[in-house]
Amino acid sequence: MIYVYKSIELDMEINDIDKLLGAANRRVSGLKNKSNPREDRINMEVSVLVCVWHHHLGRGDVGTVLNVANKVRDVFLSKFNFYVMHGYNMCKSMLFCGLVYCIAGSRDRALECMNLTMECFVKAVACRTKNLSWFRELKSSHQCAAAALGMIKLLEAGSPISDGAVARELAATFRVKDEAFVARATAALLACRNQASLAAAGG
Repeated sequence: MIYVYKSIELDMEINDIDKLLGAANRRVSGLKNKSNPREDRINMEVSVLVCVWHHHLGRGDVGTVLNVANKVRDVFLSKFNFYVMHGYNMCKSMLFCGLVYCIAGSRDRALECMNLTMECFVKAVACRTKNLSWFRELKSSHQCAAAALGMIKLLEAGSPISDGAVARELAATFRVKDEAFVARATAALLACRNQASLAAAGG
């Protein structure tokens, strides 16, 4: 996955992406739900999904991005032993979905994703971790939850949500922080304003 993220930063095409992801998924399928992040099936499954939606976003394939990112929501809604480490990528992905639905004009689906982001953060905090690394990662989950709460207020009030407001919060959802990627990804997403097919994506 490090290789994929680096290719995204450099805006490089990966010819064997399907082969790489297939190998990753085969390894993940043999794991169980454990508290060790590198041995936990849920954590690794979500990590692969986040890597995939970043890859497609880097290529400008917004419809596929939303479908993949929504699979993280599906994992969150499934039954498994939730550990604090799960909050990091799940909060990022569900906030991302909510923001894309805001762009697409699907306010009900955006609200659902924002509320799930808040719920995920609350579950992560409730784990009461004393692991310093995981505790520090709560900062990112908190940033996503705070952004979600701000959007919930706008959505519930029926207020317009500007491109600027969405762009400000999108940055919190990206694992890749390269300025060129953030600008390119944000522009591709905002270009889909009120796109009906995007509003219907994600199932």
